[in-house]
Amino acid sequence: MENSNLKDLIEKYLSAYNTFNTDGKIGVLNGNIHFRNISKGKGNSETKGIQEFRTLAEQSI
Repeated sequence: MENSNLKDLIEKYLSAYNTFNTDGKIGVLNGNIHFRNISKGKGNSETKGIQEFRTLAEQSI
């Protein structure tokens, strides 16, 4: 993937994140996403796949 395309995806994700737009976040993710949240050096949540990510994102709003 070219840097400009990657930058566009990141900007779209961040815009959706900052406006609590779950569908917008999911729209730029691969269906096989493996997400881990790390805070203060420790993992505190992990999801695999779009549905688990959606559930976590909706709970986090």
